[in-house]
Amino acid sequence: MLLQLLLATTIGLMEAIMTTLTPLLNQIVLFLPRLAAAITIFVVGVYLSNLLTRMLVNAFARRKVRPELTQFISSYGRITLLILVVMITLEQVDFNLTAFVAGLGIVGFTAGFALQDITQNIVSGLILLVQQPFEIGELVEIDGFVGNVRRIDIRATTIETLDGRDVLIPNYAVMSNPITNFSHDPKVRVDVTVNISYDDNIDLVRELTRRAIMSVPFVLDDPIPEVLYESFGESSLELRAYYWFDIVQTPLREARDGGVTAIMKAYKQAGILIPYPIAVELSAMPQSKLRIPRKRGEATD
Repeated sequence: MLLQLLLATTIGLMEAIMTTLTPLLNQIVLFLPRLAAAITIFVVGVYLSNLLTRMLVNAFARRKVRPELTQFISSYGRITLLILVVMITLEQVDFNLTAFVAGLGIVGFTAGFALQDITQNIVSGLILLVQQPFEIGELVEIDGFVGNVRRIDIRATTIETLDGRDVLIPNYAVMSNPITNFSHDPKVRVDVTVNISYDDNIDLVRELTRRAIMSVPFVLDDPIPEVLYESFGESSLELRAYYWFDIVQTPLREARDGGVTAIMKAYKQAGILIPYPIAVELSAMPQSKLRIPRKRGEATD
């Protein structure tokens, strides 16, 4: 009797298990083709995305597109293709993309708000790579820094200043500030101020100064240098010489030094003296050495 009861219990349990597992097994059997299709689509999609990326890089290389732009487009293009492949793959296994995308949008909005500075720099970097206001190696002025462009990344631009410092400027700051590209237009004007005596012949001094500036090798003939009298000083007349030079070929410090040196040599040869103000300082005499005249008959200390 006990054996029959045990056998009946076992049979009932097996039937219950089979009743539970049968729908699950049916779902697994039906799911396997979709899973195989999803895996196949994913593998083929990854292969095609890599193949298209390589083809894009080769096409850009033949057209001599800038390496920075090629790297940016190829990297982000590959990421975009992989996202599409993943989305198609998930659709094959009945994944709820609508809810996933909605949740991803909320997360993306929160992350985008927190990382808006980085996003602005990335977008600005893309604009820089497309517009190309300057190239690597060119002399530029950005946000008050003057130097040669060393690297253009997605997030920042690096320039080496004239005193040898590497300055990393965020791309958003690059796009938000005026950009001066000296390599595109290297002509720069510099001025040198000289004080001359009121007794000197102003026409003679003007011509002598102009010839001195013109004798400097790096001074450009066009635009022609100008020598103008600016103002009346306390002890001298202020003269200023304006001349142009190629800042890519000649540093600014050498341009000033060349003008000052040439003017000084010309003035010495012509016997023209550069006046300077003279101050007379009266020092106080010690009290012990002061002799105060006294009336006759008065006592002295």
